[in-house]
Amino acid sequence: MTADIADVPLHAMLKDVVALHDVLRRKQDVRITVQCPTDLRMRTDDQLLKEVLSNLLVNACKYTPIGGIVRVSAQEHGGTIVIEVSDTGRGIPVHDQERISQKFFRASNVTGGDQEGSVLGLHMCYALMRLLGGTIAFTSREGLGTTFTLTFPHCTS
Repeated sequence: MTADIADVPLHAMLKDVVALHDVLRRKQDVRITVQCPTDLRMRTDDQLLKEVLSNLLVNACKYTPIGGIVRVSAQEHGGTIVIEVSDTGRGIPVHDQERISQKFFRASNVTGGDQEGSVLGLHMCYALMRLLGGTIAFTSREGLGTTFTLTFPHCTS
């Protein structure tokens, strides 16, 4: 697989990705906010980045309790674009954090029950970020939420 790099209006793209998940957001009764300068643009593969963000948004909505908040933000610092997806959800237990990017891994505080999904989403996000030339990292506190940070060096147009 190769990336099809083009100039992407980031604010519009983030709004589109959030809109794609409106049904899930309403079902979970979660509020999603987007903070991004309206003129921010970056060079990336639009579809691959949408795939990464979609996976992160689905997880954020799925694991955030009723009335919670999911925030999507993007900003530019000296040619580097930083996108964050943060939630007020369950968080990832410390003892699970080192394994979060592994295939078929699901954190111990969300196993069982009615959890759907292939359990490949985060593994795929890590692989796609490598393909896009960026990095993915996260911080999490169990019971308080998680923030995934996507960093794209030298991607401004």
